[in-house]
Amino acid sequence: MGWQKRERGFNSKTGHAAVMGLSTGKVLDYTAKHKMCRSCDQAKKAGKQPNDPDCRKNHSGSSKSMEPLAAVELFNKVTKSNVKFSIYTGDDDSMTESHLKQKVPYGVEKWSDTVHIKRSLTTRLYNLSQRTNSQYNESLNNVVGSKNPKLHFYGGSESNDYRVSCSVSQVNLGYRYIPQTLASLNIEPGLFCVDHNTKMDMKSSKDKQRKSTVAFKRRRSQLHKHQISETSKNEGKEGTMYESGIGLNLNSSATTLELNNSELSITDLYDITAAVTKQQQEQYENAVPKYTSRPTVQKEKFDDSKFYHFVLFDIETNSTGKSAEVCQLAAVDRSGKQFSCYILPTRDIDSHASKVNKLTVKTVNGIRRLFKDNRQVEAFELSQVLR
Repeated sequence: MGWQKRERGFNSKTGHAAVMGLSTGKVLDYTAKHKMCRSCDQAKKAGKQPNDPDCRKNHSGSSKSMEPLAAVELFNKVTKSNVKFSIYTGDDDSMTESHLKQKVPYGVEKWSDTVHIKRSLTTRLYNLSQRTNSQYNESLNNVVGSKNPKLHFYGGSESNDYRVSCSVSQVNLGYRYIPQTLASLNIEPGLFCVDHNTKMDMKSSKDKQRKSTVAFKRRRSQLHKHQISETSKNEGKEGTMYESGIGLNLNSSATTLELNNSELSITDLYDITAAVTKQQQEQYENAVPKYTSRPTVQKEKFDDSKFYHFVLFDIETNSTGKSAEVCQLAAVDRSGKQFSCYILPTRDIDSHASKVNKLTVKTVNGIRRLFKDNRQVEAFELSQVLR
């Protein structure tokens, strides 16, 4: 079910529903629901009698009830062709299943949609229910949205039905439905029209094959995880920059700032006004970390006659950026000698860094302690470790 309204369609005046094949993804039947008719409304405003044959209004309930009523209509209408829809696949957000059992004269089995299950239930239930999903329906809604944009309203006239019909034809037949429609109207499709639609069908077919490969799906998952990771890192560095009502909690009257360990946060720097003294300006300048140039690496030419002693090392920090502190230092050489030591940072460990290195800082009897996987470990100062 799709609604022709942006955001949630719970008060949309129009909506469309379709029955699609589980394995083919083709539209078997569809219907459109309208809560108003523009022709009838204009006739009433002009004091005229509405023309019933041209009335588009076929739904008088709420927008939420469009889905179960449309499903009942489609499942009942198919019996005229001596066909039955024995399985219904959908989410668990509506009363569609209950309406089908009560108002459809034959038995219908309900399969839960794995896409919605994955969003709402645990992973274990999701793995137990991997039967089917509603991606075909989402694809149809995308096509309808391209021809029936939610920015404009077409539900009060036949334009909405025509646009939904064109979308269904494109899903079932591809772009070749355009010259076929023109031919059925005794209009000869031009050479450029046929050539363009053929190219669009080829492009759509190639995209479908490419997106169905395992490599594409794996790469898409990797990019999605990388994007989430980068967003979490940036939000961890910047702090809360956008939140409901955050602007109401800012202290705009403050003209002085207290320095904490000779360092200022980004929010404090934004609050600096022109009414500051020269001494305060010097304090702010000293709070800014000094520029650290990237050290140059001396290139070494490899010599087979020499023996190179390589030492591999790794560190764990409490955060990212220039203010990060080392929490653990480990190294191993070619002979198998190993070194690992924990370091107690002066600041607490960032939540994002803690998820990776499993390190946390807790206060026990008034003393800060370092914990690894919720177990206390022996930690030293950085100067002691580097000796």
